[in-house]
Amino acid sequence: MIPSNENIFPYFQPILCADTYAVSGYEVLGRYIDENGTIRSLGEIFQDPSVPADITFKLDTIVRKKAMLQYSEEKCDKDLYLNMRLEWLAGSGIQSEIRTLKWAREYNIAPEHLVIEITEEEFNTNTDYINVITLFTNAGCRIALDDYGKNASNVDRLAHLSPDIIKIDMGYIHKSPESFHHRAYIHALTSFAERVGVEVLCEGVESQAQLDVCMETGARYFQGFLFDYPQPTTRKALEDCSAFTRSSEKLMSSLYNRVTHTNALHRAMDIHVQNFVAGNVFVLERTNVDVYLVNLMRTLPPHVKRVFLCNRKGKQISGNIERCLGDCAVASPPGANWMWRGFFHEATQMVEAGRQSGVIGAYRDVETKERIFTYFTALNGELFLFADVKRLPLNLSSAAVAA
Repeated sequence: MIPSNENIFPYFQPILCADTYAVSGYEVLGRYIDENGTIRSLGEIFQDPSVPADITFKLDTIVRKKAMLQYSEEKCDKDLYLNMRLEWLAGSGIQSEIRTLKWAREYNIAPEHLVIEITEEEFNTNTDYINVITLFTNAGCRIALDDYGKNASNVDRLAHLSPDIIKIDMGYIHKSPESFHHRAYIHALTSFAERVGVEVLCEGVESQAQLDVCMETGARYFQGFLFDYPQPTTRKALEDCSAFTRSSEKLMSSLYNRVTHTNALHRAMDIHVQNFVAGNVFVLERTNVDVYLVNLMRTLPPHVKRVFLCNRKGKQISGNIERCLGDCAVASPPGANWMWRGFFHEATQMVEAGRQSGVIGAYRDVETKERIFTYFTALNGELFLFADVKRLPLNLSSAAVAA
């Protein structure tokens, strides 16, 4: 049954900002009262493929107009997120969509407070779509892409629409606490967004563990049942920020532990390497590099996985020296060039900044999936020594690395 105009109304779900731990906006969600007097989501009608597009468009128009009027009457000064399907922006719908901007003028809503949220899963470069989106952006509205990361069209959507905000698909958020791969993917999405100047909103946050992950990724906006359920008004301001406080404290502790662990590892590796180099003079032209590094590896603690030597241009001039059957040996020959790898870029930048040694951000080993740190030291102006070191629990790291 398609509900009547009188039985349709908006609900508002708060969106919080990490800057302030407060509500920064509301997403408009459609609701209706069924024949039994029960409040239900219009989403079930919008997602029903048997309902014609003109009907869903009409229902959405009703919700949108009522939401904007209520937003104005309640004198809300937060952002208002309005959902749009791309199919609603095509053809004859274009002229109707301009009504949103007319309503904004009529209800005295600043376009800068309107976020036009594109919800269509499939995207193409239909000129009608782009023209309407351009109308909104030229008026001062912002564009958000929903369910970002969910399907292969997203890079094209990002390039053509130049959004201000991406909403990471809640499926990834829900799986992130238990899945390293999902956490890594969220990190990749937020890193990509930062590079192209786009804000990130994590939606569907329902647990403290999920918020912990999202805060760590660097996302700015958050939405979900952990904070508040959709509500019939914008006047109910969120006052309980305890979830944010807990995640912030955990993040600060994690960052402190990470820095402490990294510094301890750095100091311990410096001591080991410097002691060995001081007692074993290295002259490239007169030294068997692999034998030299095998002897060095024997002095390093057991969680150092491998060592190798590169020249300033990234070319590896030693083999990979690794542990094998209780001793150390050449596991693979020299010759690789690591100029293309991030760890080499970081080491080069540190040396150019005057650092003699350092520990570069952790990565996952391709084969074992272990968390690995890369330590480096400049033996001279032309040679870099690298060591891959397994991560240890913080309470063991200082003593174990130095052992």
